[in-house]
Amino acid sequence: MKLANRVHHFAVAVSDLESSVAWYCDKLDFVVDKRFTIPEAALRIVKLASPSGFQIELLMREDESGPARREDDLVAPGSKHLCFEVESIEEAVSEIRRRGITLTQEPKIFEATREKNCWIKDNEGNPIEFIEEW
Repeated sequence: MKLANRVHHFAVAVSDLESSVAWYCDKLDFVVDKRFTIPEAALRIVKLASPSGFQIELLMREDESGPARREDDLVAPGSKHLCFEVESIEEAVSEIRRRGITLTQEPKIFEATREKNCWIKDNEGNPIEFIEEW
């Protein structure tokens, strides 16, 4: 099984979401594709699309009442992660486990964006997301 079909998006954690959205739109011709929140993580997310369709995901904590920051916090300003699109999260998880890779986050479903995802880390501890859109 081919695990990663294509790069789905690149994510960047920011300290000022609206300024970052404006910068990417004004300077690099991105447009806002989706805006949503993940309340349990106190996250605001904006998905941007380039003219060619490449996606950047900007992440920002809604407030400091969210989960405590850790050294490997994915939404501390400057944090980044790579995301690969897969046809099926369930099949990807099976393949990830078959290859002896530990999931750092079990699959989650996001009804608002019609996505499922899971997470691993590479050998250096860099976060990698796998995502299925339906």
